[in-house]
Amino acid sequence: MSRQLAELSIGTVQGDIHDIGKNLVGMMLEGAGFEVIDLGTDVSPEKYVEAVREHRPDVVACSALLTTTMLRMKDILLALMRPAYAGR
Repeated sequence: MSRQLAELSIGTVQGDIHDIGKNLVGMMLEGAGFEVIDLGTDVSPEKYVEAVREHRPDVVACSALLTTTMLRMKDILLALMRPAYAGR
């Protein structure tokens, strides 16, 4: 059995339901030895915060296909940087 490299949470940002790229990245990282926690599509910043609180992943990844939803990544970063969650 191979050793797990790191744990990663990945999801498609709120307002976007396109998941082909997210799924491909998740599969490649799993094959490389990462434990991947797939949060699904249309994921709110609050759900990212809940996943960090529950799983304490080493990496948090965001996916977006639409240029209009790429701006949601900033909302996720701001939510994770709030004093209650910073450094986790």
